[in-house]
Amino acid sequence: MTNYDRPSLDTENLCGKFEYSLVRTSAITIGLFNAQNTIVRELLNTPAMPRGEHSLNFEFDMSAYTNQVYFVRLIIDGEIKLSYKINT
Repeated sequence: MTNYDRPSLDTENLCGKFEYSLVRTSAITIGLFNAQNTIVRELLNTPAMPRGEHSLNFEFDMSAYTNQVYFVRLIIDGEIKLSYKINT
């Protein structure tokens, strides 16, 4: 079984924590994407994350990002597992 938890987010300074469990070694990407599905900030990119429990804490200033809508996404083996919409 694989479990994914949505991060808790504060949008002035975007901060949160991703917690996820992998049943096998997998490629992981966590990032901030714009509405055109382009990654604008990479938080994690690991081609071979080992199975088990993992977490990622993150925080950064959102003032450099001027679009009105962004998405924080957890992508495992090329498949979007979580997509959380951010309105700035």
